[in-house]
This record gives sequence, structure tokens and C-alpha cells, in this order.
Amino acid sequence: MVSVLESLSLPGALAFLVSVTATWSNYVSNIVPDAYLDEFFHVPQAKKYCEGDYSWDPKITTPPGL
Repeated sequence: MVSVLESLSLPGALAFLVSVTATWSNYVSNIVPDAYLDEFFHVPQAKKYCEGDYSWDPKITTPPGL
């Protein structure tokens, strides 16, 4: 028979992981609220792709999918 501690260990670990991740994400977002580094180039490129414009921005040096 599975004990209560064993049956709650996985859900408890997942809840802890989600809590730590959410706390860390909130902490970092408060320190760096604006786009960081290459997001200035990738966000407009992604918007163009969503609009059907598949031209390449030469400022982006990383090929898609990498």
C-alpha cells in the first residue's frame, strides 16, 4: 500500500517547482521589465512572420529554428 507521503511527493514536488519558477520569473521581470538584448530584433521579425511577410531582417544572425 502506498503511503500518504509517497502519494503526495510528486504533486508536492511539482507544486514546489512551479512556485519557485513563478517567483523567479516575477523577480527577473521586475528587474528587467523591457526587452533584453536580441528581443529588439526577434519580436518585430516574429510579428512580420505572423503577418505573412517572410523577408529576413539582416540584423538577426541566428538562422530560424536554432
